[in-house]
Amino acid sequence: MSRETIVWILDESGHITVEVITRTKNGCGYHRDGQLLTRPHMFSRYFVSPTGQCFQIEPVSKFEIPEWADGKRYVITAQAKARYQQWMAGKLGRE
Repeated sequence: MSRETIVWILDESGHITVEVITRTKNGCGYHRDGQLLTRPHMFSRYFVSPTGQCFQIEPVSKFEIPEWADGKRYVITAQAKARYQQWMAGKLGRE
């Protein structure tokens, strides 16, 4: 089973993107652009990179978007768009 996940990402500068990133094996962090993003503590909503950058990350839902993204501009990567279309067509997880 693939650990790739479509997520909303809010960075420190306020830029919002929807992209595909990989969950860690234990599911508590993410790999993005070759960096491991981890939570400073278990119940944190924020993830931190090794360089100290903070990100807010939420998995994409079919029914709602994160409160911090509602009504704002965001960028959807081509990979995320393609994976979302596969998801809606029911073609994920049947490999």
